[in-house]
Amino acid sequence: MINFIPIIHLPDYVYPGEMLNIHIKLDTVKHLITDCYGENKPFGIIPINEGKGNYGTLVEIETIHEVWNDQKMNITLKGKSIFKTLEEISHIPNKLYNGAIVTYPDNVLETTIPVLPRVIDLLAKINQTGIFKYEIDKLSPQTIPSYKLANRIGLQDSQQQEFIQLLFESQRLEYIRIHLEKLLPVVEAIQRSELFTKNNKIFKEYSGI
Repeated sequence: MINFIPIIHLPDYVYPGEMLNIHIKLDTVKHLITDCYGENKPFGIIPINEGKGNYGTLVEIETIHEVWNDQKMNITLKGKSIFKTLEEISHIPNKLYNGAIVTYPDNVLETTIPVLPRVIDLLAKINQTGIFKYEIDKLSPQTIPSYKLANRIGLQDSQQQEFIQLLFESQRLEYIRIHLEKLLPVVEAIQRSELFTKNNKIFKEYSGI
């Protein structure tokens, strides 16, 4: 399916199923939010940080919490689906905001993912360090765990750009597994460093000296 959607650019990634709380102050974005909320239609977020990619996330306005006299507002968005940008439209008649012609690639959500138990095991080991805490009891293929984890495991911007383009859940979880395999020893080293600093405040007794 190909269609036209309003868009904004943000330095953050939001994935399907995720909630994003943002404060709106720019007139262009206020105009977009007012239009989309009034017409009950979604819009697109295209991440822009180290560079602008072709992929983004379709979002819906979940809640408008506060609106000030100058029309600044606090809102909550919910990610719906991944899209690929075919063309950005910078001038829309009678609108302050931009738009894009996009397509929605098939996002394959397998029911059986062999790598998921290893991902959960790595997260459990990271939990044991006490430095991070991940909710692992609710992770299953049905909950699309990759999108729940992507913003919480320290992916760099370049990695997020790669990740958002992965359209199989098994691919995304394998990407996360590789990242966690590298992250775990770093977190364990931080734990040892913190433990050494804590223990070095007392006089330790060693056998043989």
